[in-house]
Amino acid sequence: HAHVGGITDGVFTLGILVLHEHVTHYDSPAAVPSLPIQAPSALGNVLNSTLYADAYTDAAGLRAVDTPAQMGAPPMYLGRLLLPGGLAPVASLDHVKVVVPCVFHRPKWGVRKLDLSELGGVWDVPILFQEMLVKDGDRGATTLRQLCRGCPGKVLHLGTDYLLGVYCRGGCRKGQPTVHT
Repeated sequence: HAHVGGITDGVFTLGILVLHEHVTHYDSPAAVPSLPIQAPSALGNVLNSTLYADAYTDAAGLRAVDTPAQMGAPPMYLGRLLLPGGLAPVASLDHVKVVVPCVFHRPKWGVRKLDLSELGGVWDVPILFQEMLVKDGDRGATTLRQLCRGCPGKVLHLGTDYLLGVYCRGGCRKGQPTVHT
């Protein structure tokens, strides 16, 4: 997910089903164009500082939080707390406590679980779609939670674009398969 500009450390498999005669064929695996790599993001980019969190005042932890991490860094923990500077772990992200920016405390940091809208941001659920789901009450929240357990939006969007562009160049057509060397 991070290789297509996402926030998680997840690895997802995406495929398409196309009739053999419609597929663009390549003489060797080396001839297949590679997936364009995009800069990853960080968990801190989707955190909402205006949600209440318990104050976080651990001095060593504050130094770790204030140290900027490299984009695409693996998930970073301080004890059992997830720090905001790296990628988000796919496993149990909805249960782990995260050190988050918080405007309600003097050190400007707090600890809490991620809000459903933040989880939606991690999984690349479009904001307008999230807002529509939230208006739908419990049913919408359940749907958003289910989306946050599947394949992230950027993987679906960019992965599908890549697969169709590489293996169905020019669209699906009848006749002889196209062969690239």
